[in-house]
Amino acid sequence: MLGSWMDQHRFTTVELADRVNAALEQLTGRRGRVSDRTVFRWLSGETPWPQARQRQALQMVTGQPATGLGFVPRTAAGEEEVRRRHFVTATGDAALPRNAAVGMSDFRRLRARIDALAHHDDAHGGSRGLEKTALRRADQA
Repeated sequence: MLGSWMDQHRFTTVELADRVNAALEQLTGRRGRVSDRTVFRWLSGETPWPQARQRQALQMVTGQPATGLGFVPRTAAGEEEVRRRHFVTATGDAALPRNAAVGMSDFRRLRARIDALAHHDDAHGGSRGLEKTALRRADQA
């Protein structure tokens, strides 16, 4: 909906960023650091809920609350963790024994292994060593 507002008011990402930065200056006394890239992230949904001051500045510029512009408030951290845990246990159900418990520490450990693998790939490219490491780590998981 932010995109529709921008189209209707003929704003580019650069122009919106500039106006939001000016509004942030009014709010905080310092010019904001919103860039056209930030606005693009808002439009693409990569940033579903901007920072509080940015939301205030957006409302000053557009006259609409963040939810009216299509942004979706974050859920409480505990609720998000419960949903993540449900997802991990639901998707892992076929591979796990019936009485196995999967917690957030298991999820974090798996995420760390995936991140390490991605870092290795970035550093070394698609080598045979990477393939062997990936297969070995997949067997460990």
